[in-house]
Amino acid sequence: MAQPFNADKLEFAGEAVPVADPVARTSNNVGYFSVSSTGTLIYRRGDRAQNQLSWVDRDGKVLSTLTEPGPYSEIALSPDGKSVAMTSSARGTDIFILDLARSVNSRFTFDPAPDNAAVWSPDGKQIVFSSDRDGPGNLYIKASSGATNEQLLYKSPEPKTPNDWSPDGRFLMYTTTGSSKTSGDLWYLPMTGDHTPKPFVQTAAQEGLGHFSPDGRFVAYVSSESGQNEAYVRSFPDGNGKWQISKGGGVDPVWRRDGKEIVYLTGTSVMAVDVTTNPSFQPGTPKVLLRTPFVQAGSYNRNSAYDFSPDGKRFLATLPVGQNISAPITVVLNWQAGLKK
Repeated sequence: MAQPFNADKLEFAGEAVPVADPVARTSNNVGYFSVSSTGTLIYRRGDRAQNQLSWVDRDGKVLSTLTEPGPYSEIALSPDGKSVAMTSSARGTDIFILDLARSVNSRFTFDPAPDNAAVWSPDGKQIVFSSDRDGPGNLYIKASSGATNEQLLYKSPEPKTPNDWSPDGRFLMYTTTGSSKTSGDLWYLPMTGDHTPKPFVQTAAQEGLGHFSPDGRFVAYVSSESGQNEAYVRSFPDGNGKWQISKGGGVDPVWRRDGKEIVYLTGTSVMAVDVTTNPSFQPGTPKVLLRTPFVQAGSYNRNSAYDFSPDGKRFLATLPVGQNISAPITVVLNWQAGLKK
């Protein structure tokens, strides 16, 4: 769609009209299109991407498939490994919890507004998520059993995405986006005592997707400070020590549950880095672990779409299915002329 806009008055100057249809979309509803500054439009035809939740071993073999194809995105495996919370945009955007033993997929959020980015408490008894029901991206908390209604945890003007809960239960790491001064930052919210949020990484670059190490002493995250997305680690909570983990680009860093490995994604591969955290942090050299294309978060206000099993021997991942990646790219010259017809 395209809508006339008056840049001097900062307001729309007409109704929205269609430009191209159908345009392929990711499971997060991100369209495969771009418009150049000279007015050339490029897009891929197709429908929204479909994914399946699957167990994948460290050799890339799909061990089992847990869901039918659908628009699944962010996932979070429970601490005991028995359930997974995931975002589905099949009808609106809501969080579902899949009982892995019974293969029962239950809806967890019911508000008409978008709900996403579920994060489990360390004991597995609570889930924090983001919702647009009372402003963009506020944080809510609810018993994972579904026995109680959700409660507002933290509200502020900027959109927020919860990323991880510290192993000791004291802090919630979250990403903010949409600030007028910075494009994205990492903050942490104390879950006991004084609930005043504190910045963790706040620069002119874009930061997000923060995950605590299993011992709670470090946080892996993504930053655009080099000009492209790379995975980094900082000490927590002071943030003084900083180490680059990825090389040549990387997103969605996830710790193995013994803290000895960080896995991250590139465009075509799953990369692995051996790490040591005791007595100090020491990263190894990134190496290709899998050529299996896990679905990526897609943006800083989305969470990872894969997770380690508790024993670290396999991954729970959303795998793309039914996507015609060879679908032709359509280029439209002088696309604005068609709006006048």
